[in-house]
Amino acid sequence: MKGLFTRLMSRAGERKSAEPSEDRKVLRRSAEKGDIMQVRRTRWNSGVKSVAVAIALALAVCGVLPALAENVVPVANAGPDQRDKVLGALITLDGSVSSDVNGDPLTYRWSLSSPAGSAAVLANPTSVMPTFIVDRAGIYTAQLIVHDGTLSSAPDSVIITSVDATPTGNRVFFRGGYAALTSDRGGELFTDGHTGQNDGTSGYYVGGGMDLMLTRDLWGMTKNIALLGEIGVEFKRFNSETVANSDTDGVTGVSNAGRNKEQITMLTVDIAPKVKFMQGTNFQPWVIPVGLDFHVISPTSSQTNYLDIGAQFGGGAEYRIWKELWLGMDGRFHLASNQTNTTNNYGTVGAYVAIGF
Repeated sequence: MKGLFTRLMSRAGERKSAEPSEDRKVLRRSAEKGDIMQVRRTRWNSGVKSVAVAIALALAVCGVLPALAENVVPVANAGPDQRDKVLGALITLDGSVSSDVNGDPLTYRWSLSSPAGSAAVLANPTSVMPTFIVDRAGIYTAQLIVHDGTLSSAPDSVIITSVDATPTGNRVFFRGGYAALTSDRGGELFTDGHTGQNDGTSGYYVGGGMDLMLTRDLWGMTKNIALLGEIGVEFKRFNSETVANSDTDGVTGVSNAGRNKEQITMLTVDIAPKVKFMQGTNFQPWVIPVGLDFHVISPTSSQTNYLDIGAQFGGGAEYRIWKELWLGMDGRFHLASNQTNTTNNYGTVGAYVAIGF
């Protein structure tokens, strides 16, 4: 270090002697005028400059003063790879580990390569941590280049893989919850023998069914909105009382029994379109714009009719608990045509469990 410092000082002195400087001109003029103080000041300033240059060069060569060394190309770091992201997931890229030896501030430039058919775009591609949403299964490659104001880095890439966690979108589900009629069936021949006792409107329902995928993107018209077909069956019990009905002595001429427990029930089979949003994600809300219902009421109406038809409207949401196990909630309203001469409209609210296949 001492020898290097001596050589640098010597070279600085040689250069000063070889090339006349402004300081030397001042010295010559001051000496001719007899200005001793000016001569001393000029010699002091010149010596300080030479020593400062020599020290800076020595420190730069030894790596102690990198700022005076040659500008070094910055290094881009796009972060670790990200695997097995589900459709609809928000991906955050991270270039904060990128570095510059000279300590220069960096600017960032990201680019994204997506699978065929994807419309994914980067939000804030010149920021340290841009984001995008995966909309197709496949491999996404994000590339980062950083710039220190003079030099650009070599590109660095990160790979993001996306998988469709629902292979088909099909489900089999099991439902249950609260059910309520809009009008009771009290006072009918077969419900309570006109005593008005079997007139409750609330009860429960249990059922099940199947969702079959028709299209994941409404036949290419929109992304991540699927259309499925639901086929379901549902049993409801609204009330149960021990009453005098048509099988009670004195109500009809052929009756010879006493008071009996009478169940007010209904069986419904439905076929309905189901529109699911955010398809491919872990959370999927849905609606049934209108569906077709077939009802069987029990007991029959006073005119012994028991078949009815109607429409249903509903909505709900489901969440993936584990792999293809889903938990959901839904609410529905069923509007019957009342062809049994009874009011068969009702609503349900409850939960369900679904299994994808």
